[in-house]
Amino acid sequence: MKKRIDLALMAYVARPNTPESDLEEEVTHIVEGERDGFKFKAHIQARDPADAIDKYHKLIDKERKNVISNIRLAR
Repeated sequence: MKKRIDLALMAYVARPNTPESDLEEEVTHIVEGERDGFKFKAHIQARDPADAIDKYHKLIDKERKNVISNIRLAR
């Protein structure tokens, strides 16, 4: 099975900071990068850009486990 590869990940806030958004625990961040040769953009609620990238990785790990599970069920 070919291993998936994420390249050039970056994250930033989706909207400029405001006094109201500064009071929120999490705001929308955009995570961009390239995965398996395809460019992607994901919107993730997070505390800061690093947290958004961590949450992106957790989502991808969960997706991989589901795919492997489905392959095992199909056999």
